[in-house]
Amino acid sequence: MWYKYEQLKRKLQQENLTSEEYEKRIKEILKKLESDIFRFNTGNCFKTEQEAEDYKENLLTKQALKHLALELNNGVEIDWKNEEQPKFY
Repeated sequence: MWYKYEQLKRKLQQENLTSEEYEKRIKEILKKLESDIFRFNTGNCFKTEQEAEDYKENLLTKQALKHLALELNNGVEIDWKNEEQPKFY
């Protein structure tokens, strides 16, 4: 990702910017780079749009199943560590 910053920096140097404009644009680039790094570190980046869509569908399905489980259990979340709580398979 650092290469991306260097590419953008070179491109900015070719533009006819004042030092204030240049500094402002560099700060914007660094902020975006930080955001990209955060997404990468948290697993929120994908090689293709299809991969992102598949992951989105997976998350939506998982949430729907959680909601269904709570609904079927009358809003009571199962505590798997509590051996006294009745559980049915």
